[in-house]
Amino acid sequence: MENNRTSFGSNFGFIMAAVGSAVGLGNIWGFPYKMGMSGGFAFLLVYLVLAVFVGLAVMIGEFTIGRKTGLSPVAAYRKLSKKFTWLGYMAVICPFLVLCFYFVLGGMVMR
Repeated sequence: MENNRTSFGSNFGFIMAAVGSAVGLGNIWGFPYKMGMSGGFAFLLVYLVLAVFVGLAVMIGEFTIGRKTGLSPVAAYRKLSKKFTWLGYMAVICPFLVLCFYFVLGGMVMR
């Protein structure tokens, strides 16, 4: 059976897409305020350490599951264990919830 899936043209394009979807506008707009209210450089240091170690671990885990199974998120987590099927549903539902936020934000900007 042929695999007709598309892929990124370069690793750089993939990295930029992953970073853009992980960071989002909420972090870009809210970060200076959070940093100022939470201790300045100390907050920045803790934030970066947690973002790198926790975020990187979760991202690598999801990539590994996706590559190993080659299935949709729900089917991939179901294949790992029936207990984790809900994680697959969350991986599908969460982007739609984020999209609702961006719809409202876009409407406010265009008003």
